[in-house]
Amino acid sequence: MLCAISIPALADDGGTFASNENVLELTRNEYKQFTTIDNEIALTNNGHGQFTAIDDATANRMSKDELVKSFDAVFVTATKDDEIFCYENDQYLISVSESTYLLTDKINVNIDNFPANEALFDKYGISDDSRKEMEAEIAEQKALGNDDFYIEIFAPRINSDRFQEKDPNGIPLRTNNESEGTHYYSYYDSKTGFTHSMRDVIIASRNRQSGMIQKSGTITLSTAKSFVDFVVTAADISSKTLRAFALFDSAYELFKAIKGPVVTTSSGDNIYTNLWSDVLKKTTASMWYNSWSNTLVTYKVWLNKHDCYQAYSSTGQSWLETASINQVVYSKNFTSPQASAIAYLGYPTQYDAALSTKIFGTTVILINAWTI
Repeated sequence: MLCAISIPALADDGGTFASNENVLELTRNEYKQFTTIDNEIALTNNGHGQFTAIDDATANRMSKDELVKSFDAVFVTATKDDEIFCYENDQYLISVSESTYLLTDKINVNIDNFPANEALFDKYGISDDSRKEMEAEIAEQKALGNDDFYIEIFAPRINSDRFQEKDPNGIPLRTNNESEGTHYYSYYDSKTGFTHSMRDVIIASRNRQSGMIQKSGTITLSTAKSFVDFVVTAADISSKTLRAFALFDSAYELFKAIKGPVVTTSSGDNIYTNLWSDVLKKTTASMWYNSWSNTLVTYKVWLNKHDCYQAYSSTGQSWLETASINQVVYSKNFTSPQASAIAYLGYPTQYDAALSTKIFGTTVILINAWTI
């Protein structure tokens, strides 16, 4: 059971920053913990693919066996994404609210033979737009020679009664979404008093590269001295600043500490950087006139690291540094999309504001470029 995980280190202060404009949220990449037993979270099954975390007070006083006996509890393990938890094999729970989770299957997208994915895409209701977007991104990353790139999809299970609600005689109960055969979660709208059936699909693009952004010639030294951070913006409305080098004030200060100072510039000088990130695109749908309506698309961007190369002709020295960033930026509605998704029912699919940064004056799209 369960998958291998890698939990990144947190900032000394836990590092969470919220935008005053409520457009961007920035945090160290960390995972949410409710009750953990041997790094597992205890959950109880609500039926139709929905699970709820067992409260700390209850779980802390009971053993795993007691939790299973009393609550028919299941246990999931954190992954590197704080909203995705490994259950078993290719089954995962995704966090849809503070204590509610939705059962999904993980689909490993075949990026070398994209048409081979069609049957699975049909089975899990992956939209035509999402298919086109993935295909475009695959082409982009292949053009960059990125052999580390891959895509995972976390989608609600289809046509499975493993966790379907049953009566006391073990007979599966009908649900209001049985005709679609899709697991879902319930969301109560306090404004209307209505409970909505909803589902989220996450498409995770892993190890994306920006491609080499370069400056050459006599401008290299001044560029290196001013290369201090990445400023992430949401449609030029809100911004967050992420340090580019944890222990140094600039790219040049790093180079100087390792290779010595540079005094004279030259036409042969060169600096470039290549930014690595993971992008999670979440599509939230609500039941609307007996069919699923994809109403809102939101994003999470995990900036992993960047490769920064510098070379100076006057010293004959060069250096390639892979610098860790390890911070996460969320679009406005990613962590709580339900209220906005419901508000958009009956309208075309809405997208959160695009996220981008600039490297040496060049705009780099951090979300998938086709959503701009």
